[in-house]
Amino acid sequence: MKPLIVGLLLGMAVGYWQGFGDGKKGRDNVAVRVLNAFGANKIRAAQESRARSRDEASRP
Repeated sequence: MKPLIVGLLLGMAVGYWQGFGDGKKGRDNVAVRVLNAFGANKIRAAQESRARSRDEASRP
């Protein structure tokens, strides 16, 4: 049981350390970078593009 607890504590410490470093550098967090690697940023860009064209079409 002790090795499991120590492993979890070390994992949390490393995660916080990495997250703090990424935040200090102004980078996206790990979850966002992983999703972008799978193409989530393309989906977001397409949604924003559709929203812009819809807004332009609704203008008089």
